[in-house]
Amino acid sequence: MNLFESLHAQPCSIEGLCESLRQRHIQTHEHCERVVLLADAFGRACGLPHDEQIQLLYSAMFHDIGKIGVPDSILLHPDALAP
Repeated sequence: MNLFESLHAQPCSIEGLCESLRQRHIQTHEHCERVVLLADAFGRACGLPHDEQIQLLYSAMFHDIGKIGVPDSILLHPDALAP
Protein backbone atom coordinates (compact mmCIF):
# COMPACT_ATOMS: atom_id res chain seq x y z
CA MET A 1 0.00 0.00 0.00
CA ASN A 2 1.47 3.36 -1.01
CA LEU A 3 1.18 6.60 0.98
CA PHE A 4 -1.90 7.85 -0.81
CA GLU A 5 -3.69 4.50 -0.47
CA SER A 6 -2.88 4.61 3.22
CA LEU A 7 -4.27 8.14 3.54
CA HIS A 8 -7.37 7.18 1.58
CA ALA A 9 -7.92 4.23 3.91
CA GLN A 10 -7.86 6.53 6.93
CA PRO A 11 -10.05 9.54 6.09
CA CYS A 12 -10.21 10.59 9.76
CA SER A 13 -6.46 11.28 9.68
CA ILE A 14 -6.87 13.40 6.56
CA GLU A 15 -9.72 15.35 8.07
CA GLY A 16 -7.73 15.88 11.27
CA LEU A 17 -4.72 17.26 9.40
CA CYS A 18 -6.93 19.53 7.31
CA GLU A 19 -8.69 20.79 10.43
CA SER A 20 -5.29 21.50 12.02
CA LEU A 21 -4.34 23.58 9.02
CA ARG A 22 -7.72 25.35 9.08
CA GLN A 23 -7.35 26.18 12.78
CA ARG A 24 -3.78 27.38 12.30
CA HIS A 25 -4.55 30.07 9.72
CA ILE A 26 -7.86 30.60 7.97
CA GLN A 27 -6.14 32.30 5.01
CA THR A 28 -4.00 29.21 4.43
CA HIS A 29 -7.06 26.98 4.55
CA GLU A 30 -8.89 29.09 1.96
CA HIS A 31 -5.78 29.00 -0.21
CA CYS A 32 -5.64 25.21 0.10
CA GLU A 33 -9.27 24.88 -0.94
CA ARG A 34 -8.57 26.95 -4.06
CA VAL A 35 -5.48 24.84 -4.88
CA VAL A 36 -7.54 21.64 -4.55
CA LEU A 37 -10.24 23.00 -6.86
CA LEU A 38 -7.62 24.01 -9.44
CA ALA A 39 -5.84 20.65 -9.15
CA ASP A 40 -9.14 18.86 -9.68
CA ALA A 41 -9.88 20.90 -12.81
CA PHE A 42 -6.32 20.37 -14.07
CA GLY A 43 -6.41 16.61 -13.49
CA ARG A 44 -9.75 16.30 -15.29
CA ALA A 45 -8.54 18.44 -18.20
CA CYS A 46 -5.45 16.24 -18.52
CA GLY A 47 -7.58 13.11 -18.45
CA LEU A 48 -5.75 11.58 -15.49
CA PRO A 49 -6.87 8.13 -14.41
CA HIS A 50 -8.93 8.07 -11.19
CA ASP A 51 -6.08 6.85 -8.95
CA GLU A 52 -3.75 9.59 -10.21
CA GLN A 53 -6.52 12.17 -9.78
CA ILE A 54 -6.85 11.11 -6.12
CA GLN A 55 -3.08 11.43 -5.63
CA LEU A 56 -3.11 14.88 -7.23
CA LEU A 57 -5.93 16.02 -4.92
CA TYR A 58 -4.16 14.75 -1.80
CA SER A 59 -0.96 16.46 -2.91
CA ALA A 60 -2.85 19.71 -3.43
CA MET A 61 -4.59 19.34 -0.09
CA PHE A 62 -1.33 18.96 1.81
CA HIS A 63 1.01 21.19 -0.17
CA ASP A 64 1.20 23.73 2.70
CA ILE A 65 1.01 21.29 5.62
CA GLY A 66 4.54 22.21 6.71
CA LYS A 67 3.26 25.61 7.77
CA ILE A 68 1.73 23.99 10.84
CA GLY A 69 5.20 23.71 12.38
CA VAL A 70 6.43 27.20 11.44
CA PRO A 71 6.29 29.71 14.30
CA ASP A 72 3.92 32.66 13.84
CA SER A 73 6.85 35.04 14.25
CA ILE A 74 8.15 33.75 10.91
CA LEU A 75 4.94 32.81 9.12
CA LEU A 76 3.19 36.11 9.85
CA HIS A 77 6.28 38.35 9.66
CA PRO A 78 5.08 41.58 8.03
CA ASP A 79 8.41 42.52 6.44
CA ALA A 80 10.91 40.69 4.28
CA LEU A 81 12.90 38.07 6.17
CA ALA A 82 16.58 38.76 6.80
CA PRO A 83 19.07 36.73 4.74
